[in-house]
Amino acid sequence: VEKWIREAAGCSHPCSRPPGASKVKNAKVTRVQRIEVQSLWERYQTKKRELQQVVSDPQVKVDALAPFTFQPSLRDVELSPAVNELFLFHGTKHQTAETIAKHGVDERLANDQGLYGGGTYFADWSCKSAQYTDASSGGERVFLLCRVLMGVPQMIQHTAQGKRRPSIHQATGRPFDSIFAQRGVANGKAQEHNEYVVFDKTQVYPEYLVYLKLD
Repeated sequence: VEKWIREAAGCSHPCSRPPGASKVKNAKVTRVQRIEVQSLWERYQTKKRELQQVVSDPQVKVDALAPFTFQPSLRDVELSPAVNELFLFHGTKHQTAETIAKHGVDERLANDQGLYGGGTYFADWSCKSAQYTDASSGGERVFLLCRVLMGVPQMIQHTAQGKRRPSIHQATGRPFDSIFAQRGVANGKAQEHNEYVVFDKTQVYPEYLVYLKLD
């Protein structure tokens, strides 16, 4: 996990907000807690089966996100590319991270004035997620490593402030399952990092709490 976090801080451009890629590249993992909550896992698997049914429709065009996404080489971990299942970082404050580990994410608490609406945000670069962490008195920060079902993503080019869900998919008549803000494309090409946004808590399974120090 430590190697993954360091490699995922390998941005080829400087981060505009602290702590910055250089510090995350030298991160020292102090402890890792695997999250095992059966009810969260079961609802995540139910959603996964639902999305697998959706993408099996030949009329549904699914943009694959794997080519744009940094992913670790994890042994004995199976992800479903068909529904854009990814391992992503979520950086937040300690208390929030520990609540998510017990109860999952809650999109009802999301700020709809975020650049891409009121969803839960993830990143494939650890230096991006580190921007939203806080350091304890001992200098420890926390990341959540989550499985995320992006399903049929809306490949956005601008912003979506004020939105509580993605736009409607014209072919299916249902909303897109997520928003993908690609670096250098979204936000009028000003997007610095890839961002992955979901609006349904069942599309997220928090799998690890990772505590680390950057200094």
